[in-house]
Amino acid sequence: MAKKQTRKNSTSPEQVLPEKFEVSSDQEFTTITLNADLDTETAARLSHELDKLVEQGIDKYRFDLKSVRDISANGISAFIVLSRCLHNRGINPKLEIRNASEDIARLFEMTHLDNIYRFPTANNPRKKQKVN
Repeated sequence: MAKKQTRKNSTSPEQVLPEKFEVSSDQEFTTITLNADLDTETAARLSHELDKLVEQGIDKYRFDLKSVRDISANGISAFIVLSRCLHNRGINPKLEIRNASEDIARLFEMTHLDNIYRFPTANNPRKKQKVN
């Protein structure tokens, strides 16, 4: 009986693991869509990818957190390091969070990252509730 070989680039659903994040670009932003919680392993992979993007001169980032229910301390660190890295290079970046749950928005508020990352009102349930 012949042994079945598996190719890494196979499109079979049993052989393809979903990516924990995807990177895409449009004319205005580089968008990072997180497809799972931002745990320690994913944060390390994300930080590595962000380092490459910073080296390419990217200064406008949009993070889509629709599928994120939890962010580890290392995940929060990835957001902090990105901001500091860009500022240390003399870049005034555009950093934006989209589709964050109320809990994730609250985490950004508690860590004061909401002062660095913009939360468009239409995409943030927590900011919609605030009345000035």
